[in-house]
Amino acid sequence: MLRPCLLAALVLVAWSLPADLPHPSDLALLLGPEEFEDYLDQWLAVEQDRRVANGTVFRDAEVRSGCSLHVNQDFGQPQPVYLRGGRYIAPSGNNGRVRLNSGESVVVACVGSGRTIRHPNLSKTVATATAKCEGGTSISGSGWLSGRGEFGGLTCSGHSFHDALATNDRCYGNNLVIRVGYNVNNKFHPLYYSCFDQARLEVLYVWYEQGPEHAVSQVGVDRPSWMAGSFYPGVDINNYYRQATQKKEIANLIGQDLTNKYITNVHFLNRGHLTAKTDFTLATGQRTTFYFINAAPQWQAFNSGNWNTLEQELRFRIGAAGYNTMVYTGTYGISYLRDKNNRPVDLYLYRDKNNNYKLPVPLYFYKVVVDEKRQIGTAFVGINNPYITDSEARSLTFCKDRCRNNSAFNWLKWRPDRVDLGYSFCCTLADFRKVVKHLPSFKVNGLLILRCHGSFVEGRRREFPQDFIFGAATSAYQTEGAWDVDGKTASLWDYHTHTYPDSISDQSNGDIAADSYHHYLRDVEMLRELGVQSYRLSISWTRLLPTGFANKVNPAGVEYYSKFIDELLKYNITPLVTIFHWDVPQNLQQLGGLTNPLFVDWFEDYARVVFELFGDRVKFWITINEPKQICLFGYGSTRLAPQLNAGGVADYICAKTILLANARAYHLYNEEFRSKQGGQVGLAVDVPWYSPHTDTKEDEFATELQRQFDWALYTDPIFSDSRGWPAEFSERVLNKSLSQGFPRSRLPPLSREEAEFIHGTGDFLGVNHYVSNRVSATKFLKEHAVPSTYDDANVGTTVPDDEEGWTVSEFGIMPQGPNNLYHVLSQLSCRYTTRYYITESGVPTGPGLNDTYRVTAYRNNLESVLNAIDEGIPIKGFYAWSLMDNFEWLSGYTRRFGLYDVDFTDPARPRTAKHSAFVYKHIVTHRHIDHEYDPAGRTMSID
Repeated sequence: MLRPCLLAALVLVAWSLPADLPHPSDLALLLGPEEFEDYLDQWLAVEQDRRVANGTVFRDAEVRSGCSLHVNQDFGQPQPVYLRGGRYIAPSGNNGRVRLNSGESVVVACVGSGRTIRHPNLSKTVATATAKCEGGTSISGSGWLSGRGEFGGLTCSGHSFHDALATNDRCYGNNLVIRVGYNVNNKFHPLYYSCFDQARLEVLYVWYEQGPEHAVSQVGVDRPSWMAGSFYPGVDINNYYRQATQKKEIANLIGQDLTNKYITNVHFLNRGHLTAKTDFTLATGQRTTFYFINAAPQWQAFNSGNWNTLEQELRFRIGAAGYNTMVYTGTYGISYLRDKNNRPVDLYLYRDKNNNYKLPVPLYFYKVVVDEKRQIGTAFVGINNPYITDSEARSLTFCKDRCRNNSAFNWLKWRPDRVDLGYSFCCTLADFRKVVKHLPSFKVNGLLILRCHGSFVEGRRREFPQDFIFGAATSAYQTEGAWDVDGKTASLWDYHTHTYPDSISDQSNGDIAADSYHHYLRDVEMLRELGVQSYRLSISWTRLLPTGFANKVNPAGVEYYSKFIDELLKYNITPLVTIFHWDVPQNLQQLGGLTNPLFVDWFEDYARVVFELFGDRVKFWITINEPKQICLFGYGSTRLAPQLNAGGVADYICAKTILLANARAYHLYNEEFRSKQGGQVGLAVDVPWYSPHTDTKEDEFATELQRQFDWALYTDPIFSDSRGWPAEFSERVLNKSLSQGFPRSRLPPLSREEAEFIHGTGDFLGVNHYVSNRVSATKFLKEHAVPSTYDDANVGTTVPDDEEGWTVSEFGIMPQGPNNLYHVLSQLSCRYTTRYYITESGVPTGPGLNDTYRVTAYRNNLESVLNAIDEGIPIKGFYAWSLMDNFEWLSGYTRRFGLYDVDFTDPARPRTAKHSAFVYKHIVTHRHIDHEYDPAGRTMSID
């Protein structure tokens, strides 16, 4: 045979040309199982060293005291079990070195009948002893070791005996939970667990912890024979993995001729590890993986192809990223082969005397990797069938593939479209759980990407990318003033504040506000002081179009915005312009505003004027700001103007109007302006962080329902491949409507043509974020008007008072949760494939310059943004709300959001930098967050 020569040649390559060493998966169709395992050992020895040299895992610092033991240099075989503090000894980081303090002791145990410790300096025969670190690689052992000796000299008289023991716990389907590990001094120390269906001889899943310490594994470990333990009574399980037996069993299913076609030297079913041998660092851990309750029938080319690639690259990546994860590796479904009539026949490797088929061949193998601390996770899935067609493989892909065309997963060097190597894909855990129900419950709010950010470099300072945009934001009505100057006419908010002054907390209005109409030069100066690269402003519809219609354009309005935009560009400040920020012309409001379907035409006409006038200079547009606030707060309740309070009806009509208006403007830009102007168009949506109050399925469903009612009804139709309204939301409104006597849903339908027209009408999503809440299906419920959106959702929200990291503003509003903005971005990235800008983020404080609460909030939220960037989420910029204090809608001037204080008692409206302005400037200028920076005594100026 040629293969031994081929293997020898490849091993020679391994030692002479490590940079060019073929990946093991390249040899999946060339090497047999034993040859492949031998080559994998050689490849790992070289690859791990290469990654250390390249910094993918980090070099060990100089050891000044204590012991430093390398897993591939200082751990002999047959290997004792080593325990430190009751836990298995492990490297201190991701470089394969175990650190012991000088004088620190470890338990050394040779487990099993007749096994004893061996060492050149042994003075007494023992099975278990305590070794003390003396420094470097030197140890001592009181009463059993003469003087000092080398740690690497420790071995056992035979391999330590590992065991698999059933527990009293139960897993999915009331199946056995089995723990696997070593019994040392009458205490069992598990390494991993298996969920085993003994009736079907089927392993559902195994689970174990995987962290940075597993990045480098010991190579050259003796491979033991596979063990059945006591879990396959009366079944020679090993026999059913032999090719001759496989052929016999499969021939009973599909016939001998086809079996000879399917079972070949390349394609046959092998014992597919679930917990991989190399998932454990040391030999003792690796040997425990050779239990049949840690295996399932896996086609060999898949085993050594994409599955092996996933095993190795995932281990390296977890190590390089520095995460501590829980890995659930399992099987799902039953694979099949086609009989002579081309019918799929399910595959089993064993049939008992009662003709019950057992030991199924899984259709899918999966690895679910969860970081429970960060509440993020990803499911990696491979199809275990080399004989399906490409179209079959695509049809068996049960989720949107989150790895495909996603540069954040470039580290995963598999070939997912290769059916013969195991067609593979990735899922969010939410999508995965819809199909695979096996796993226990855990909180996951985002996608685990494992972006490598070198977190093991102590004291590393995280920096924002050079192309990351920092900005500040305002809106026209809140800052411009000049409400009836130079041809401007009344907006909804002008009318509302004048007609219903008592609806405003301090009976104020935006007639003058911060008077940016007359002080925009100072506003640009403040932006220059901060050093930001962009400014988000909005255009007043009635300042540009006094009638609300496009029949008359106000020259003074055109001049004002042209001068403003030009002044920004003069200093390289990029304008991000919002076309509609709530200030609908009052005469259009009198015609029904956003409940009138003609609003879509009016808005398109307005957008055309804006694009024509300013599109040569403005390259970033937001069509509409915060649809929820317009629709739910304005039309569905009394929280904002026009306070229509027609909940569950008007707000849903408004939502459809906004989606169509946004789509009209987007398509208009695409068809008439994009080729000439080269800009981008998105919309901005307020996205709170909602998370379940408990781990129950009811609270998890309530949380998803709350997300749909709150923001996804405005974003799913645009960014989700499902198109149309969110499914659970739509069904809930229909059922509620019918139960209330309505003949149809109060939610207006989106026709297929409308859904297609709306889908994809955003180049990016602007995320405004202010609030975090826990959600419950049964607690914290309130009475709501019927009908109303709040009644339709029927969930309770709360702010935990017993969890660290939650804060509430001095007004008792806008609670912030720990790492809240990161969780928001993770949730969004799970749902949509697009780019994100934080188009608003801020907190309210009272008057004054010493706004320490705002400083803390900005630092925390920007840390969250860095976490999202580290995860590979395409977040491109951050806009502080707000550049200056302004009119805060029904709160008037009682709540201040500005980086700059505005003296509203002075006709000149002077602006003064607050404490937060200095801190934000420091972050913008240095592109990192310094929590120790204190600007006390500094004067704000343009650098």
